[in-house]
Amino acid sequence: MLDIYPQQVVRAGIQEVWRKRPVSLEVCGTVSEWKRDHFDVNYILDQALRWHVTSVNLKSSPIPEEWKSQFGSFQKKMGYRFLLRRLEYPRRSLAVP
Repeated sequence: MLDIYPQQVVRAGIQEVWRKRPVSLEVCGTVSEWKRDHFDVNYILDQALRWHVTSVNLKSSPIPEEWKSQFGSFQKKMGYRFLLRRLEYPRRSLAVP
């Protein structure tokens, strides 16, 4: 995953696809298995953000209690962000009888 996935992204020419399309990822194994196998959850989540992830399929598996804060922070950083640049509304609203 450290070498092959990034190479495949470049080979397919999809480095900038995130600018116009959602990026959905599915985990290998489960998050509980990551914990059991001593994977670096911060590295994994940072890489997902680096790839501009929109959604992640965790296979309906539980998140270990010790990692919930990292996943909470991750959720706030991933996906689409809407920024209100302009708001228009009538000066008067219509009265509803």
